[in-house]
Amino acid sequence: MIKLNKRKIRDHSEARNKVARSVAANIIKAQHIWATWMNRQSQRCPPKLRSALMIIFLMAMAAVSFSMIVGGFDRNPRVIADAGAIKMPKVTQHQKSGVTDSATDGALKRIKRVRRYLDSLAATKDGKIKLDNIISLRPGLQDSIKLVEQLYKNR
Repeated sequence: MIKLNKRKIRDHSEARNKVARSVAANIIKAQHIWATWMNRQSQRCPPKLRSALMIIFLMAMAAVSFSMIVGGFDRNPRVIADAGAIKMPKVTQHQKSGVTDSATDGALKRIKRVRRYLDSLAATKDGKIKLDNIISLRPGLQDSIKLVEQLYKNR
């Protein structure tokens, strides 16, 4: 029996291939335009100057690489802030009583000490530089300290 209502299966892969080919062709065209422009710019410069610039660039990159390698073997790494790790309190349900947990008090004292240290850094010029470095390396540190301090106090 002949099927009258045959469904045609549409294949979108041809359309996708056509789009991909046109995108790739445009990228290659842009690369070719860039390469010809750069070639024209470099042809204006005399060959001796080009080689001298290349040697200077390579020497500078070698010096930077050497200093990075030697710096990696340094035995005394820089310490930005030696305040210790801040731990979140364990959530436990216990009866309210007049007895306080000494571990919680010790952690709360450490948190306050870290907060005071960061606040005291802002008093001097060198301290402000250190504080800016700490904040740039750990952007949410001050908010985390406040949050953990509130958690310990509300406990």
